[in-house]
Amino acid sequence: MSHCRLQRIDRAESGILYFMYEYFSDDKNPENDQNLIPTGVALWDAPAFHKEIYSVLNTVPTVNPTGRIA
Repeated sequence: MSHCRLQRIDRAESGILYFMYEYFSDDKNPENDQNLIPTGVALWDAPAFHKEIYSVLNTVPTVNPTGRIA
Protein backbone atom coordinates (compact mmCIF):
# COMPACT_ATOMS: atom_id res chain seq x y z
CA MET A 1 0.00 0.00 0.00
CA SER A 2 1.40 3.39 -0.93
CA HIS A 3 2.33 6.06 1.60
CA CYS A 4 -0.22 8.49 0.09
CA ARG A 5 -3.00 5.93 0.36
CA LEU A 6 -2.12 5.23 3.99
CA GLN A 7 -2.19 8.96 4.75
CA ARG A 8 -5.61 9.24 3.09
CA ILE A 9 -6.98 6.37 5.19
CA ASP A 10 -5.44 7.71 8.38
CA ARG A 11 -6.86 11.20 7.86
CA ALA A 12 -10.30 9.81 6.96
CA GLU A 13 -10.34 7.83 10.20
CA SER A 14 -10.34 10.97 12.31
CA GLY A 15 -12.20 13.41 10.09
CA ILE A 16 -15.77 12.66 9.08
CA LEU A 17 -16.03 15.63 6.71
CA TYR A 18 -12.77 14.65 5.01
CA PHE A 19 -14.01 11.05 4.78
CA MET A 20 -17.24 12.11 3.09
CA TYR A 21 -15.53 14.23 0.46
CA GLU A 22 -12.70 11.76 -0.07
CA TYR A 23 -14.81 8.65 -0.50
CA PHE A 24 -18.22 9.92 -1.69
CA SER A 25 -17.38 12.63 -4.22
CA ASP A 26 -17.32 12.35 -7.99
CA ASP A 27 -13.97 14.14 -8.09
CA LYS A 28 -12.22 11.63 -5.83
CA ASN A 29 -14.11 8.48 -6.89
CA PRO A 30 -15.24 8.90 -10.49
CA GLU A 31 -15.77 5.14 -10.89
CA ASN A 32 -18.53 5.12 -8.24
CA ASP A 33 -21.84 5.98 -9.90
CA GLN A 34 -23.62 6.48 -6.55
CA ASN A 35 -21.53 9.31 -5.11
CA LEU A 36 -23.30 11.83 -2.91
CA ILE A 37 -21.12 14.83 -3.77
CA PRO A 38 -21.20 16.04 -7.38
CA THR A 39 -18.26 16.90 -9.61
CA GLY A 40 -16.71 20.26 -8.86
CA VAL A 41 -17.65 20.36 -5.16
CA ALA A 42 -14.56 20.00 -2.98
CA LEU A 43 -13.80 19.84 0.73
CA TRP A 44 -12.81 23.51 0.88
CA ASP A 45 -16.21 24.36 -0.68
CA ALA A 46 -18.12 22.56 2.07
CA PRO A 47 -20.97 24.63 3.48
CA ALA A 48 -20.31 26.15 6.91
CA PHE A 49 -23.07 23.98 8.38
CA HIS A 50 -21.27 20.81 7.24
CA LYS A 51 -18.01 22.00 8.75
CA GLU A 52 -19.73 22.83 12.03
CA ILE A 53 -21.75 19.60 12.39
CA TYR A 54 -18.84 17.37 11.41
CA SER A 55 -16.63 19.19 13.89
CA VAL A 56 -19.12 18.27 16.62
CA LEU A 57 -19.42 14.70 15.35
CA ASN A 58 -15.64 14.29 15.35
CA THR A 59 -15.44 15.10 19.07
CA VAL A 60 -17.84 12.38 20.19
CA PRO A 61 -15.67 9.32 19.48
CA THR A 62 -12.38 11.04 20.27
CA VAL A 63 -13.06 13.48 23.11
CA ASN A 64 -16.37 12.49 24.67
CA PRO A 65 -17.32 8.92 23.68
CA THR A 66 -20.36 8.89 25.99
CA GLY A 67 -21.52 12.33 24.87
CA ARG A 68 -24.80 12.98 23.18
CA ILE A 69 -25.55 15.30 20.32
CA ALA A 70 -28.84 17.16 20.54
